[in-house]
This record gives sequence, structure tokens and C-alpha cells, in this order.
Amino acid sequence: MNKHKLTINKTIDFVYILLLLFVVGSVIVLGVIVAPVVFNSAIYLDNTELTRFDNGLLMSEIFRRFSNILNIVLLYITIYHTFKYKELLNSITTIISFVIFAVSSLLFSFYFNEGVYAFISKGETLINEHIEIFENFHKASEIDFTIILFSALSLAFIELKKKYH
Repeated sequence: MNKHKLTINKTIDFVYILLLLFVVGSVIVLGVIVAPVVFNSAIYLDNTELTRFDNGLLMSEIFRRFSNILNIVLLYITIYHTFKYKELLNSITTIISFVIFAVSSLLFSFYFNEGVYAFISKGETLINEHIEIFENFHKASEIDFTIILFSALSLAFIELKKKYH
């Protein structure tokens, strides 16, 4: 392999790992920092009282924007594995991690985000009338978000292990 092609491959691999670690960091920041601050906004805002519904609106918009980024990352990861399918076929762990990452990302973007938006668009009263359904749906989205975290971390570690073993 010539030097130029090797440099391109290393760059593609680096971007792959970087994007996966970006997803890991984003999930941690959103879950550990952003959500608690938004849902406890009264502590940080003087003379401004947001309802739980208002806080939910803010978080929904944050997650909607993150899902757009997640979809772009998923596209890159999918293209990466498409071009490196021979390497992918050699590792059942990579296949499983990739499938879990892809399905969880798509669920987050197109099922959970859309579901929360559907609830929100009906208004606070409807959510309160069906709070148990909404809370269960929300809990499932949190589990999915955690699955995204661990599957992205797994893919990044697998690639790092291959490159630096």
C-alpha cells in the first residue's frame, strides 16, 4: 500500500474513533450534566419558574438536535463498515456492537424523539392524564440512550485495540 493511501486510511480510522468517542462524551454530558441542570432550573434561575413541562420542552429540543448529529455519525459509521466489510466479517463482536449501535441510534432518533414530541404536541394536560405511559416511554428512551453509550464505546475500544494492539 502506498504512503498516500495509508495516510488516508489512518485518517478515516481516526475520524471513526473520534466520532464514536464524541457520541460517548455527548451521551454522558447530556445525561449527567444537561438534564439535571434543565430539570432543576429553579436552582439556577432567579425569578424564573419553569414548569416540569417547560423543562421537558427544552430537553426535547436538545435531544432533537443531538439526534441530528447522531444520525450523521451513524451514516459515517455505516459507510465505514460498508467499505471495511471484510474486517467487519472477521469479528462477531464488531458486528453485534455495530448492529446494536445502529438500531439504538435509529430508535432514539425516529421512535423515542418522535414519541416524546407527539406527547408534547398534545400538551401538558394530556401528558398528566397519561403520566404512567409517558414515564414508561421516557424510561425506555433512557435505556436506549445508555445502550447507545455502551455500543459506541465498544466499537471505539474494538477499533483502538486493533490499531494499537
